[in-house]
Amino acid sequence: HAVLQPMFAGSPSFLMPTLNFMRHPLKWLQAIDRHRITHSGAPDFAYGACVLAAARTPNLHLDLGSWELASCGAE
Repeated sequence: HAVLQPMFAGSPSFLMPTLNFMRHPLKWLQAIDRHRITHSGAPDFAYGACVLAAARTPNLHLDLGSWELASCGAE
């Protein structure tokens, strides 16, 4: 549903390969910032991975103000 809905609505959609996320979890949040993404979701472990990566990244600057809906697709 989340993959097909943007196509029917005529909106852009961005997908991130799992391996890319596992190597660099913050790339997900950086993509939300860069592309002004409004709806995005991931399994629950992804949110924890981002918190851990952000804690290890000094001077991290993200603007996630465009993010209106964060969903959890649990494992």
